Amino acid sequence: MRKIILLEVLVSTLLLSGCQNNKNKTPEKKDEYTKNLKFELLEDDTYGVRIGRAYFEKSISIQPYFEDKPVTKILEEFGYIGEYDPNTFDEDCEDNKYAICEKILLPNTITTLDYDAFYYCKNLLAVYIPKSVTEFNDFWKCNSENCHYYFEADEVSDDIIDAERYEGYVEFGVTAEEFKNIDLDTLKPKTVETEIMINGVLAEVTFTKNEDGNGTLNGIDCDAANIEIPKYINDVKIVELEEQCFYGLDNMVSLYVPETIEKIQPASFRYNVNLATIVVDPNNKFYDSRNECNAIIEKSTGNLVLGCKTTIIPEGVTSIEQEAFNEAAYLISLSIPEGVVSIGESAFWNCYGLTHVYFPNTLTRIETNAFFSCSSLVDIFIPKSVLYIGELAFSSVSSSCKIYCEAEEQPEGWSEEWNGSSAEVIWGATR
Repeated sequence: MRKIILLEVLVSTLLLSGCQNNKNKTPEKKDEYTKNLKFELLEDDTYGVRIGRAYFEKSISIQPYFEDKPVTKILEEFGYIGEYDPNTFDEDCEDNKYAICEKILLPNTITTLDYDAFYYCKNLLAVYIPKSVTEFNDFWKCNSENCHYYFEADEVSDDIIDAERYEGYVEFGVTAEEFKNIDLDTLKPKTVETEIMINGVLAEVTFTKNEDGNGTLNGIDCDAANIEIPKYINDVKIVELEEQCFYGLDNMVSLYVPETIEKIQPASFRYNVNLATIVVDPNNKFYDSRNECNAIIEKSTGNLVLGCKTTIIPEGVTSIEQEAFNEAAYLISLSIPEGVVSIGESAFWNCYGLTHVYFPNTLTRIETNAFFSCSSLVDIFIPKSVLYIGELAFSSVSSSCKIYCEAEEQPEGWSEEWNGSSAEVIWGATR
């Protein structure tokens, strides 16, 4: 009986002690590592790793051990998925051969970055490289100008990464915890190059994401005949067109401006010689193409921003903006209505098919190079209302052209080089 009591006391003591120990013990914190990575056993009995089925993860944290063996190598072409295989990858991966990861954290067991390690991680913005990495094979870096490299080491040799060349994109002495707290939004590029479809034709576009979250279209390269400016690119609302945004689109014959566009910079359109139709969405609050005029007119100012070979300038227009008819080579004649007070710099640059242009009595300014290389002009009448003409405004017009000026002599406000051609000038003329 005594033995039983002693045994019960001993068991109770042990249980109480165990419970007390468990109560005081802090639970182990498990790091959350990315699942579905693909591990391959290496000859040295350690593991290498590839993206595997984690291709859809934006943030990758690689575990230091797999099956109790250290993970020591980022394998060749880590982020390359390969051809679409419905038996291997999800439908979301169709036509996407590359992982979408933006952030990769390497454990301190990694010693080697293999050939093309991060080359195919084309969306990568940040990668953490611990001191344990000692072998950097050729082309280990990401094939993206936007990737930032964070080293645990205080410095590395230039043959690993040229700190001067990658200034602003490489940082040393960073801990893993500091890396985890990096906000990727601060690293994302403001200017993005991508591809979209416009009326069934592939287009290469460049746009900038502004601080307010909206976008500015910087450039577009597309062979489509009918071009609609995109309302959104990569879920970014396009509200502005930058200077020279539409440059040399020889195949473009029609242009559609959506309601999202709020600002069109001067000279946004250049050398689009075949453009014949311009339509602004009727819901656009800032611009219109009133009366089917085949032009873009800013509502608040009456400025004509863009014209083409079929433009008929409507009433209400107050100025023809810089390069508005740039390289409208097949524009034959144009009547500028009363109410227009100025013609911008290079407004009719190289309109070599233009034979006749009518200037209204409200016109006061003709800026520099306004009719540069309009070599087919037959005659021009400049009313005495014009108080300023910039340098070389009529440079390179035909020597057979006659310029009739209502003023009795050259006004003081005209540049000494306003003509810039050998065309005959006749003073004191009447219409």
